[in-house]
Amino acid sequence: SSQPNRPHPQPLPGVGVAGAPPPPRHPMSGPGGPPSPASQRAFQQPQPAAPSLENMPSAIAYYEADAEHRGSIPYMTNDRTLPPLITTNYKAIDNGNCNPRFMRPTLYMAPCSADQLNISKIPFAVVVQ
Repeated sequence: SSQPNRPHPQPLPGVGVAGAPPPPRHPMSGPGGPPSPASQRAFQQPQPAAPSLENMPSAIAYYEADAEHRGSIPYMTNDRTLPPLITTNYKAIDNGNCNPRFMRPTLYMAPCSADQLNISKIPFAVVVQ
C-alpha cells in the first residue's frame, strides 16, 4: 500500500506535541518563567501589627457595660445564659439552680477532654462561698 508523500505539520507556536496545550504556567509568572521574589512578596498576607495598649479593651468599660445592661434585669438561675459578672450588683431569682453569688465555675464551658483542659492552662474548679 502506497501512501502519498505528505509533509509533516509544523507545531503551532505555544502548542505542544500532537496539538496538546502547553503545560500550565504559574499564574503570576511573566513571559520568562516563574514569578520573581518581588512579585511573590507583593501577594503575601500582611503581618498583624504588634499589640499595643491603645488596642487593648478596657476591663473597666466591660464591667460598667455589664452593670448597666444586666444590673437592672433579674437573673433567673435556670436560664441558659451566662451569669452577670461578679462585679455586677444584680438580683437573682432562684428557679432550681444555685445562685452564682454562692457557686461560680472558673470556666463557663467544660472542655471535651483532659488534653484540652491541659492546653488551656486554666484551672477547672468551682468557687463556693
